[in-house]
Amino acid sequence: MQQPSRTDGALRRIQRRPTSPQSEPTPHYADFADWQRRQLNPSTLKPQLDFWLAHLGKDRPLLQLPGMRSRPALPCNCGAKHEFSLDTELTQALHELTQQ
Repeated sequence: MQQPSRTDGALRRIQRRPTSPQSEPTPHYADFADWQRRQLNPSTLKPQLDFWLAHLGKDRPLLQLPGMRSRPALPCNCGAKHEFSLDTELTQALHELTQQ
């Protein structure tokens, strides 16, 4: 009777592997777009909207966010400019810190 060698074990491991390195298909943009179309279907979104309307109520105040203010028609470019300098040691230390 012959003793199993290293190559026999390696051969058995290779034979047990799936034939394709990619056994699962990778999703592509078309797959994602199809999934998204199904998710954003009005019949799918209506139950979610109904849920939030029931929990939040219909009489809720409009949230005033900082970005909701009116903007000037033309930008004024009224910003300020501050110049400063750093000494050589600090510049070198900052450079070394960014390299870590």
